[in-house]
Amino acid sequence: MKWKIGLITLGVFLGMSPLLGVSQPYSNNTIPNITVAHADSLPQQGTINNDVTWTLKNGVLTLSGGALPYSISSPTTPVANGQLLNDLVTSVASQSDSSYDSLYASFVAAITKVQLTGKLSLAENQDSHYDSSAAYFFAHLENVTSFSGLDYLDVSNVDDSMDQTSAGLLDMFAYDSSLKTFTAPRLSDAHPHSLQELFANDTALVNLDLYHLDNNNATNYRQLIQNDNALQTLNIGNWSKPASSAALFLQAPNLRNITFSKNLVIQQGFILQSSGLVINATPTTDFTGSWQSVGTGAVDFINNDPLQAYQDYDPQGPTYTLDELYARYSGANTANLPDNETYVWEPQDSYRFTTPKPSTPSAPSATETTEPDTATFQQFNVSAIKKIGLYSSRNFSTANRLAWFVQKPQMKQPTFTVLETTTSKAGNARYQVRDTNRYSSTYGKTGYITAQSAYVTHAYYENSPKTVTVINPGGINGYDSATLKQPKTSYRQGTQLTVKKVVTQRATTRFLLTNGHYISANKHFVIAGKYEVPTKVRAKTAVNRYAAVNLTQRNRHYPKKAHQVFKILGWDYSRGTSTSASGTLRYRVAGGYITANHNYVKAIN
Repeated sequence: MKWKIGLITLGVFLGMSPLLGVSQPYSNNTIPNITVAHADSLPQQGTINNDVTWTLKNGVLTLSGGALPYSISSPTTPVANGQLLNDLVTSVASQSDSSYDSLYASFVAAITKVQLTGKLSLAENQDSHYDSSAAYFFAHLENVTSFSGLDYLDVSNVDDSMDQTSAGLLDMFAYDSSLKTFTAPRLSDAHPHSLQELFANDTALVNLDLYHLDNNNATNYRQLIQNDNALQTLNIGNWSKPASSAALFLQAPNLRNITFSKNLVIQQGFILQSSGLVINATPTTDFTGSWQSVGTGAVDFINNDPLQAYQDYDPQGPTYTLDELYARYSGANTANLPDNETYVWEPQDSYRFTTPKPSTPSAPSATETTEPDTATFQQFNVSAIKKIGLYSSRNFSTANRLAWFVQKPQMKQPTFTVLETTTSKAGNARYQVRDTNRYSSTYGKTGYITAQSAYVTHAYYENSPKTVTVINPGGINGYDSATLKQPKTSYRQGTQLTVKKVVTQRATTRFLLTNGHYISANKHFVIAGKYEVPTKVRAKTAVNRYAAVNLTQRNRHYPKKAHQVFKILGWDYSRGTSTSASGTLRYRVAGGYITANHNYVKAIN
């Protein structure tokens, strides 16, 4: 009961921050470092509000349908540290001896995916008309990398006219610091409601697609993507004008691919002074300093995945300075604008590139003479299986080496798109490539690597093994066609799948499984054969558990005398995006990560 009173007090203290335009539940925007509940003591199922059932298994939080009213009786503010997390803790408090903070931190560490399986209704606090159960609902899920089933989410009863704090959807997905890509559902609501800070402080977010999000009755979207420093691609096509667009792009400095609706009106003045939608007016090696409409050109990602490199970067529309781009959406030119238009950083001529699309030649007639195959070279992707260098010339030397790429485990191997095959003066085989490793110092640049099979291999399997094992920490989706457009199921890491055959899809391959589903044959996602890690390990010495794979945030210490036994939920490698460090194997356990070093832990049956 004490922690419930304490929570209400904390809410009163912190609750005014959104009303003042500030949403910082803690001064450093993080949850305090506290001791969490023992992994085995964290309940794996429960019921919220006597209506919504939930289960937590292998990191996946599943929510059934039902209704969730605002969860705090005090008429002050939304739960700034996550309403769903608060609901989960409250639903199991009577089953655990752990403190509120301990349970809270355990849920934060354990949940890596959220899925809805039925209509989930979020609404106002009908008793006092303060606050909304949608505000902060999915906030602070710091290890969540994906959501599914969000079309089941019902916010149609969220009404800021009945809410004295005008919370609406305030910070609904904020502080989800592991989320890299997100496609919003419609979230239709005929009542006035706020979208303020909806995705604020999602520091890993690279791609945000809000095309389908209903903003017709949004009252404001101030600071919508505040502090999203990694965000590069934003789609707000199909949007209309809300009451306030001030500071829409505040503190999102890396936006470089944006789709606007013609009905969007961007306010001048304050937004220009504080906007994160900027580009350095000083030209760089790759970009001119202006924006350019894609127009009839092509700006596409490999496999249509914004987390991968560009397959084509050749915009052909008009160019604009930043001020000119804002003036274009002042509301005065709406009738002359296309329904939706995409703008990107204008490239220097040396950075423009397109990928030739494979063509299917028609069959020759009986009287035609078949010519030798002189088809245009088709680009493909390769992975480095040993340490290699990227060079500016096909004749390698220390002086023209651009970067080293260290040897890494298969699921983290550096990848490159091969643009052309060539040879050095000495006759050594070379690939001219584009660096597709997003966090490397040469990302997006072209150069040369060795073509020796001892150092590089195709990034996708070309032959069909009998069995493959899912190695991607986030699992892999199964589809009903080789286009991989509509996922039908998912397979978690460690799942062993039986392959029927390999199928070619453009420049990549898929596996058709014996169960009829298709999966990617990308070697980052699956490995040929049966790959196994221990199901349990016992600590041989004192062991620490950490919140992240790099073992930088300790959240529990296990003394040597305990010889703690851990159930292994999965595995990953530290320094996964580094091109200079190989990375170290870690085991994922309930509540975080532990070392996989055999000097510290021992596999047991």
